[in-house]
Amino acid sequence: EGIIGGNVQVILVAGFVLLFFDRPTRSWAATERDPSTAGRPAAADGILGAAIPALKLSQPHAWVALLRRRPSAALAGLGLVGGFALLTLPLVGVDSWVAWAEQLQRASDPTWFLGGASLAAGLPAVVGVAIAGTTAAACLIVPLARLGAWTGLLTVVGAPSLRMFGVLFALPAMLTIRREVALIAAAAIATYTLQGLWLGLFLVLGTLLLAERYPTLREPAPR
Repeated sequence: EGIIGGNVQVILVAGFVLLFFDRPTRSWAATERDPSTAGRPAAADGILGAAIPALKLSQPHAWVALLRRRPSAALAGLGLVGGFALLTLPLVGVDSWVAWAEQLQRASDPTWFLGGASLAAGLPAVVGVAIAGTTAAACLIVPLARLGAWTGLLTVVGAPSLRMFGVLFALPAMLTIRREVALIAAAAIATYTLQGLWLGLFLVLGTLLLAERYPTLREPAPR
């Protein structure tokens, strides 16, 4: 859907994967990358992390996770994006940036017809903002070994405005848990119903959480 509609979310997810994941060691594997490791300029990681909230203000999760592991990169990205905004201000005008800042308000508005199927759908706007903030803060405490999977899933759960292409961020988490569970979740999400969407997402969320105590719930490496 994101490809057919030409939605920028596809590009943002690609940047997210590049930031938090390495080349997989086997097919359909989510191989985590620690952004704090050397080998890539801080500015490069910073741009990848800051570009997501720069275009989707309600999705700061990747930048928060990067701030946890590599503060210099996160701050460099913030500075570069902020500098770009200042340089282009004479071209785009103040009104465009005011509209950008109003994204959260529009996304949390239950009467907005493009609001999608977020967890806070139909609830007061403050609830949606609180969920987005709480899930972003949770990126500071989730297990480091699966930081990318958790960050992507929290980005989806915390979205004040959730469309189907936004669920792409949950794919690493779905590839981390047992494949049987992930396929059931995918089938539920593919019903394109509010109930099916959140049944699938909570199934992934619950399994990923339980897998921290019961590792057998994670997809095993082939023998």
